[in-house]
Amino acid sequence: MKIVNPASGAVIADVAADSSAAVRRKYQAARAGQVAWAKLPLAKRIAAIAAFRERIVAMHETLARTLTQEVGKPIRQSRNELNGLLQLRPRRHPQQRPHPFQSLHSPPIAQQPVVPDFDKALRQHVQSEPPHKLPQL
Repeated sequence: MKIVNPASGAVIADVAADSSAAVRRKYQAARAGQVAWAKLPLAKRIAAIAAFRERIVAMHETLARTLTQEVGKPIRQSRNELNGLLQLRPRRHPQQRPHPFQSLHSPPIAQQPVVPDFDKALRQHVQSEPPHKLPQL
């Protein structure tokens, strides 16, 4: 599978495509990982996400260049996309269940589960709801 810069047409990389069986195995491993993740204390999950954020900060320019090459967007837009990610903070209201990627500027996100059909494609429905329509957890 060739990874092509859509702006220039240059081939960035040539990687092997996964079979549907390989994708299924990776999906099952990720689902199993969710169980282990959910069992971790909240402080450890927040620390892991903070460490991930620090890696984004450390690799900011490299990631921006990669986004630009793979998607063909201007470098400034790639940097801004990463800067938007860095604005996300854990929600810390004591009456609410924390969501590690709740933005300071966006309403909560209601998300339907991903139902994979490995012989076709993965689909995910994400819908933003006003806070007054969401159940209080």
